[in-house]
Amino acid sequence: MVQRVVSSPADTDSSLTQSDKLAVGGIKLSNPLVLIRWETPDPEALESVLERLASGQINLPVVLIDAAKNAACAMFCIDASEIDRAQPILQDVDGIRRIAPVVAISVYPFGRRLTLLGKILQAFACRALPIYAAGSSLASLVVLTDHDRRKECIESLLDHVRLPENHAPFEPEFQVRYQERS
Repeated sequence: MVQRVVSSPADTDSSLTQSDKLAVGGIKLSNPLVLIRWETPDPEALESVLERLASGQINLPVVLIDAAKNAACAMFCIDASEIDRAQPILQDVDGIRRIAPVVAISVYPFGRRLTLLGKILQAFACRALPIYAAGSSLASLVVLTDHDRRKECIESLLDHVRLPENHAPFEPEFQVRYQERS
């Protein structure tokens, strides 16, 4: 359970009551991840690296590719427990930067995505929490931030959002690994 800790009045908006907070469907945290950030990758090189990671059965729980007119950036996360297996694939790639450990915080909205994104940005800004990347899927908004500050991130979110009753634990209680049968 996350305990509420406030270090200064600026850290929270204490004027918000439970009914003023935005209702969300839930919040989940990933296992520790390593964020790989690759500025301006060659599309063929990116495809090759992603194919090699996939053929090595290395799961990429988060993949973000941003392509603007004259610039591109690819970001993907590898479970920290699998980074040693990914190292031989990544060692020859120029221009990548690793950020570790990070956590993917998924917030499951009941609509109002832009409002929720604003609440997340506000919550993180109030406590000067880093956001390395943000993205969305059909079901959630995902923010990548420092794994070591995950409890502070949850506390900041709880200042702005309301969870359903009997919400499940934020962090995974176990991890499933697939093994080949012999």
